[in-house]
Amino acid sequence: MVFKTVKSRFQIGLFACVFFIMMLLGGLTANASSLNLQVKSAIAIDADTGQVLYQKNDAKSLPVASMTKLLSTYIVLQQIKSGKLHWNSRVKISPAVAKLSRNTELTNVPLSAKRTYSVRELYQATLIYSANAAITALGNKVAGSPHQFVSLMRKTAKQLHLNSAKLITASGITNGQAASLGYASLPKKR
Repeated sequence: MVFKTVKSRFQIGLFACVFFIMMLLGGLTANASSLNLQVKSAIAIDADTGQVLYQKNDAKSLPVASMTKLLSTYIVLQQIKSGKLHWNSRVKISPAVAKLSRNTELTNVPLSAKRTYSVRELYQATLIYSANAAITALGNKVAGSPHQFVSLMRKTAKQLHLNSAKLITASGITNGQAASLGYASLPKKR
């Protein structure tokens, strides 16, 4: 399953590179309507003209896990810049985060509750492999708990004028996917 996830991410990345090269060369607009990407939703817009080059379910509301992780890593970087956190700081993995890290449908970097990881290791796992459990562990290190980190995320989002963001987890997975790391007071689908 991990290989399939890495393979599909590689294929998506390869497609994105080809897609944007074709856009730059001007050869995509005529054929965009014939594309049938195997994605739930997508949109490509010409940055110069604003012309929509491709769209598929562009108005469909979906969890934005990777974008959420960017806000979370922004907060981690702020903590490092301010000296409150250091690249070599050690992060203990809770049993709940370790369990999340073994769910191959949600993440592909298994973590162990029996050891610690450096902030750098977890940061790299987050950005390179999109590891949901790694950013959850970093959030716990920064704020003390998943819920306190989400509160910090919400405050930061407001400061950045990201007013429509609905933040439930550090990684952007749904409340139900977060299991015991989620909110008991919220529906599991959120």
